[in-house]
Amino acid sequence: MSVYDILVLVLLFSVVFSCVNTKVNSIMTMFCLIFVYFVVSFRGIDVDRDAFVYQKVFIDLSSISFSEISAFSSSMGQEIGFIFLMKIFNIIGFDFFGFRLFYNLLCLLSLTYLLFKYIPNKFRLISYLIYVAMFLLFRDFTQIRFCLACLLSMIAILKSFEGNYKQGIIITFVAILFHNTALITIPVIIFISIFKDNKIYTTVFAVFLLIVCFIISKVDLIGYIISMPFMPHQLTRYVDTEDLSSSSYFGIGFFVSSAICLILSFDSKEIYKNVSYKFLYLIMLFSACASILFHHTPILMRMQLLLFTGIIFFPSIFYNIYLPKKAYVNYVYQISLTIIFILYFYKNLSSGIVYQYGVY
Repeated sequence: MSVYDILVLVLLFSVVFSCVNTKVNSIMTMFCLIFVYFVVSFRGIDVDRDAFVYQKVFIDLSSISFSEISAFSSSMGQEIGFIFLMKIFNIIGFDFFGFRLFYNLLCLLSLTYLLFKYIPNKFRLISYLIYVAMFLLFRDFTQIRFCLACLLSMIAILKSFEGNYKQGIIITFVAILFHNTALITIPVIIFISIFKDNKIYTTVFAVFLLIVCFIISKVDLIGYIISMPFMPHQLTRYVDTEDLSSSSYFGIGFFVSSAICLILSFDSKEIYKNVSYKFLYLIMLFSACASILFHHTPILMRMQLLLFTGIIFFPSIFYNIYLPKKAYVNYVYQISLTIIFILYFYKNLSSGIVYQYGVY
């Protein structure tokens, strides 16, 4: 039995024994968060595709001065916030694994904040299981810069929905320092600040915006925008490469995002239109729009993946709106979701995105 199988079994049995008990659910959620944190943090250098590159950059930083960090960041194609943080740990005397242990802790704290601040008690664990199934192998194991940027962007958007635009902008700026795809958070926050009427949470508005994005996608607007002088080098370096322009198609993210957005828009009960509802609706709408706009631009599709992180809010919102509030319904509902997303986890695992697990 591999570590990946043990990870799945821990999450499966945790959901089975705690999904109808709020206190147990929160305790088991914390246990699973910490367990997975150690699995991720103590993996060997050859478990994923990117760790070796990050380790090399960390070692190279020992001969780079602070005045050279900006140029080094551009040459390596890694954001300056991430490079600066590695440099600090390099100076203190940590090795790469010590740095990664701390960095993963930042991701853990950000995700824990999302789960315990915005998701109801009895849905925290299933939301975390969905996160693990969909994002763990692609982000926490490989694209660690992207992982933190995604989580911070979700917090920034939620803060903006709460009216804390200053906090939202500051957190967005920090997220951009770790991965440039967090730039997509800026138009989302601007949209939230301008459109405050509940009329935007309707099927008509959602379909209208998707059609507008489809029309825009027929123009080479993306190539023009990414070539602008203020765009970060981490994006502009892809100009004239296959990562910026290649044949592509709408992936599962587009269809799931569109479906969730439209399902939510069918509901007319104003009582459910709280911060979490609005967040899930809008984040899925923007995710679908990003899929349409960027589906011919692989490197920019990461912006769609960033927004798609909001899917972890789906279990609680869908249950609150559409399902009977009975214990057995909740139990069947969560177990069904568990089975579906465990199968999806193994689908990701079979893609070869990570290799046989080992500790460093």
